[in-house]
Amino acid sequence: MDFNDTPELAEFRSEIRAWLLANARTELPEGVKYGGDAIFAEAKAWYKKTADAGYACLDWPKEYGGAGLSPLHKVVWSQEVAKYAEPDGYFVIGIGNCGPAVTHFSDEQLKQRLLPRMASAEDVWCQLFSEPSAGSD
Repeated sequence: MDFNDTPELAEFRSEIRAWLLANARTELPEGVKYGGDAIFAEAKAWYKKTADAGYACLDWPKEYGGAGLSPLHKVVWSQEVAKYAEPDGYFVIGIGNCGPAVTHFSDEQLKQRLLPRMASAEDVWCQLFSEPSAGSD
């Protein structure tokens, strides 16, 4: 298998590297810690910045707030953003799991109602588990 970027992905990687270099932080502001209250505000601000630049929901259809790119574009984004301290993981469940399930299984009316709000982080989704005889998350 060839794991090198295609020319299209190499161009995308170069584009986002430049954008991240100009926009992402290598350290969080003083006093902001993962697990604290301030981190969620930082996460929403970072997400808005990425969405405004067209880098949110990369593999979602454009009509629902995505960029209409391939899942490999999302992989490239993940590889590059991981080099920075931005709180990029707060929306992974909603955007990575719930949104694609809604896209695949819901009717058009539900997609139009739910997905743009999720793509803009107006609504933040999570996933909860309940396991008989084992507890709940």
